[in-house]
Amino acid sequence: MSRAHMLYGPEEDLKIIPQISLPSLPSLEPLKSKGKGLVVEGEIVGRTRVTVESGKPKARYMLLKVAVIQAFRRQYAADGQELEVVTKEMRKLRTGYLNSSYKDEEVRSDKVEVGTLHKLLDPVLQTLQPAYTVTPGAFDFWILEDALSGMDLVKGDQIRLKTAGDSPLIDSVSKLETSERKTVTNYTGGDQVGGSWTDKVLSSGKEKDQPLAQDKLEGVADDEWDD
Repeated sequence: MSRAHMLYGPEEDLKIIPQISLPSLPSLEPLKSKGKGLVVEGEIVGRTRVTVESGKPKARYMLLKVAVIQAFRRQYAADGQELEVVTKEMRKLRTGYLNSSYKDEEVRSDKVEVGTLHKLLDPVLQTLQPAYTVTPGAFDFWILEDALSGMDLVKGDQIRLKTAGDSPLIDSVSKLETSERKTVTNYTGGDQVGGSWTDKVLSSGKEKDQPLAQDKLEGVADDEWDD
């Protein structure tokens, strides 16, 4: 059985996944320490395999192009424990003497708008891959291919991923099951993609992120393809 079949199944042969080769990559370590990181939920709308030729062994990445539905800042307690993100926290503010004289005021929201994501991620993506083309509402998230071993992630899957720092480098990823998601509709590359199906996921805490199989995002053990 080929390496591609083991990773993606017989219907996801390498020949139907675009492949690119890069001579080298800049150091990824500074990216992972810039910012708290992001929680991104959306649908896989494309994939690309990347080989980084410099170094031995060669680094192999899978780029998951994700049409974003919702995104949030990762949050941590003082002791470093990661907290659940807050979609929106509201409070009532009294505006007069009548019982009905109140208005709603937003106290906190960890939500990150798509426009902000473009400002954070597009410059990094263009540095990692000079030929990168910006797609409104969607982004290429990088993960070492070996870290996906045992995960069946294909186009059309809806996922929740966390990034290392405010970067496109995936720290952890999980696939949302059918009972926990709605179909993303009318994806046209605009800012509005799908609906807010993630509220349930964020509040329930039932979906567990699957830690990746590597300590770092650079370097893998296998340097051969089975094309």
